[in-house]
Amino acid sequence: MTLALPPGWALPAAIEAYKRRQDIASAWRSVLNVIAGKKRHVVVTGMSGAGKTMLLSALTGAAERRGFRPPERSLGVERARVQAKEPRRRIALAVVPGQPGYHRVAAQDDLLLSKKPVDGVVHVVCNGYAAFHAEAVAMLRRQGASSLESLRTYYHDREAEDFKETLDLLRRSWKKHHKPFWMMVAVAKADLYQEGLPEAAARYAPGGDGPFIDLLREFQGRIGSDNFQWDAQPVCSWLETFTYGDVTISPQIDMMKRDHSLAMFASTLERHCV
Repeated sequence: MTLALPPGWALPAAIEAYKRRQDIASAWRSVLNVIAGKKRHVVVTGMSGAGKTMLLSALTGAAERRGFRPPERSLGVERARVQAKEPRRRIALAVVPGQPGYHRVAAQDDLLLSKKPVDGVVHVVCNGYAAFHAEAVAMLRRQGASSLESLRTYYHDREAEDFKETLDLLRRSWKKHHKPFWMMVAVAKADLYQEGLPEAAARYAPGGDGPFIDLLREFQGRIGSDNFQWDAQPVCSWLETFTYGDVTISPQIDMMKRDHSLAMFASTLERHCV
């Protein structure tokens, strides 16, 4: 199944409307000020290697600092902090580590099942292009499945398993607090599959179909559409070549379009946070 690209999914040929880096920073400050002003509780989730920390680094401007390198696996909770409008007060968006283990479970309990209800969730997916795939490579090769599509299928399946776990926790949070909340699905690493955006939209966006969408619809059906709204948007945080075996995929956009993608994403996130 393919899907006509939803609004906000296609990058324009001309980008005069955005000042790129300045727009990203401005939109991100607006997001954090809105969250701070209304005491929002926003959590970033997603499986290991999906690009959660890299997305946060790009939005906050950390990725633009000299000497920056894409982060390794994150074991603990990460936070994006900013000075809020009120003097001497700081706020944070919290990232749940994707790597299975004690730190992930502890972060899930602390951030998703705490006394404070969730206002919003940014769930990061990567359309099968997850980083840190040495374990998957070894397993697939033992099974005789060594193609790039085999790897992506494996990660799509893992992504659905991880998402089901996240939704189960959010359902427990909902039963505890009965407070409406939203989710924004960040379809990351979009520079690697610009020509495949219609297929990605069909997999992740409202109006699409498949295991990921089925999980969202089931979740929304259980707690009610008045209590849970969701959207999806592609985003590119970092231009990086993806190599698997003898297959190499180079970024299909330039830095200008990457910055535009981030600015669009930050603006959409701001609207959700209002």
